[in-house]
Amino acid sequence: MTFIRTGETRRAYPRQTPQELAQQRATWNCEPRYHSETEMTAHFRENGVRAILDLGYAKHRPLEEMRTRHDYAIETEAAHSDVILGPWLHIEPQRAGPAGVKELRRCIDEKIGCPGYAVSASLSPPASEPEDKPLKDRILFEGGYPLFSYERLGKDWHAEGYPPQVLAQVFFRNAKRFLAEVGFKGRI
Repeated sequence: MTFIRTGETRRAYPRQTPQELAQQRATWNCEPRYHSETEMTAHFRENGVRAILDLGYAKHRPLEEMRTRHDYAIETEAAHSDVILGPWLHIEPQRAGPAGVKELRRCIDEKIGCPGYAVSASLSPPASEPEDKPLKDRILFEGGYPLFSYERLGKDWHAEGYPPQVLAQVFFRNAKRFLAEVGFKGRI
């Protein structure tokens, strides 16, 4: 199966400050669970996961902090390219200006695999979606590792009674098609 999701290592965790962690406790009544990069990628290998390393919704962080986080994602991908397809980039060009566009270009140039890019509906132009495709052909599966294990998510989706061909689209084929469409040449 191919999934697009984050690795919740200490450095990748989206909530970093004491205030953000307090907000997490107040909102979700839970503490973060950190895994090392070795634990995270071992889990991916054990479950047949090929992942985009998502550092969480962090586009509003200072650009210098995002550069550091992007470097971490690129380094982690290089060390574990058998299971990490690339980084998911969070840059708001309208807020970050030319420096943000330059950072996006740097990340694309330094990538090993396939970078993803978050488009914000609040300030960026809206993403275009082909309306001629049924919803089952437009969904990329994302799991909340390590909060939810891939074993659990797979069982949960199967238990909902979706036909096997729909699950194959959502779990694998859509991601495979998307990666081919954006020119990804690595092993999927």
